[in-house]
Amino acid sequence: VVAAMIKGNPDTEEIPIMFLTSKNDVRSVVNASHTGSVDYILKSTPQSEILQKISDSFWRDHKKARHLQRKKANVY
Repeated sequence: VVAAMIKGNPDTEEIPIMFLTSKNDVRSVVNASHTGSVDYILKSTPQSEILQKISDSFWRDHKKARHLQRKKANVY
C-alpha cells in the first residue's frame, strides 16, 4: 500500500523502492514488481549483499540522472 502511494504521487514517483522481507512466495514477489520496486530482498540475504544491492541501485539512479541532465542540456 505504501509503495503504491509513493509511486502514485508525481512528487515521489521517482523514489526507488526496495522490499526487505521474509516473504519468499511468488505472489509477494510479483506484487512487489507491479508496484515498480527496484529490488526484492529476503531477510535471510547476507548483510554484505544487501548493502551491495543498495549501493548498486544508488549508483544506477545517479548515472541515470546525470545522463538525463546531459541530454536535457544538449536539447536546449
